[in-house]
Amino acid sequence: MLKNIFIGTFIFAALCTISCNKQNNEEPVPDYPTFGTITSTDIQGQIIGPIDTDDWNKNDLWVGTVAGAIPYSNDYGPCDADTQTVVYPAYPNPTTGNINLSFDIEPTTAISYRVVNQDFTTIAAGDTIKSTTNNLTIPIDLSASVSANEIVRVYYAIIKNNTCAYRGHGDIQIN
Repeated sequence: MLKNIFIGTFIFAALCTISCNKQNNEEPVPDYPTFGTITSTDIQGQIIGPIDTDDWNKNDLWVGTVAGAIPYSNDYGPCDADTQTVVYPAYPNPTTGNINLSFDIEPTTAISYRVVNQDFTTIAAGDTIKSTTNNLTIPIDLSASVSANEIVRVYYAIIKNNTCAYRGHGDIQIN
């Protein structure tokens, strides 16, 4: 009887060891989001094609890898809805490398952004960019950082009065 208990315990321990070693040797799967379609815009920022309703909003919930896109923005809770803060689709989109991010914001508001490729490598960034007027356009040159026929993603945080943050994203097609 004691011998059977010993053998059963040994088999159980061996199976647990094999199972644990198998789990530790597996590569973790990154939780990178899937990049999608774009909102097509011309060089003046006018929408000229279908609208990707998931892009260029200000109500994203960032989790996993995305939560670290603009690290300190997570120090702020979400802002209440307002009509004064407006995010416009980046333009032109598609692009050969130069884009503009455009916002209607209060002068006490700061914008931070990250442009990432599909491996979630940051290829452009800006932090705490402010305007003295009620609108802000941020030109970004991606021409040296991307390849043709690539989709990249812009993550942005709009931090109002150092009290709350809007978060969003938008996809850019590089031609």
